[in-house]
Amino acid sequence: MQYNPDFHHRHSIRFQNYNYSNKGMYFITICVQNHECLFGIIQNNIMTLNNIGKIVENEILKTSQLRKNVYIDKYVVMPNHIHMIIDIQSAEISSYANSKIKTLSTQQKSKLLLPKIIQQYKSATVRRVKEYNNLEIYGKQYLHWQRNYHDHLIRNKTEHLQISSYISHNPYNWVQDNLHK
Repeated sequence: MQYNPDFHHRHSIRFQNYNYSNKGMYFITICVQNHECLFGIIQNNIMTLNNIGKIVENEILKTSQLRKNVYIDKYVVMPNHIHMIIDIQSAEISSYANSKIKTLSTQQKSKLLLPKIIQQYKSATVRRVKEYNNLEIYGKQYLHWQRNYHDHLIRNKTEHLQISSYISHNPYNWVQDNLHK
């Protein structure tokens, strides 16, 4: 099929003029491509992670270690998606992120912190799952994330408490979840 810009053009779901490195808390949802359940199972309202799910969780925990200005406030790994609250505590760009985007202007860099964190997270998990698969002889599974992710700026304490509760109770509500297969 030949490229047709009206049909094939991808549009960003990010706010056009919003600075995604502003100090604040962001509710993030990242889904596995085609909603494949790769990370484990939910039994009796408890999420049991398999080895790939443990890799995904470990990379969430590493996010704060790699970036001194970022804190993961809350998260849950579900069978085919993750939810997390990312707290950007300052508008600084870490030296690691900065080294990856040296060619951009300061203004462009400042708008990319949250998307860069997500992109690096996705890349790290895919790389780690490939490394894990190379050690396994049978049952190779590959991780492919959906291109985009959902983000929501948490505007106040009430919203933060509601979203934290939603994340905590997500395994209990799995059967009703629109991402449940």
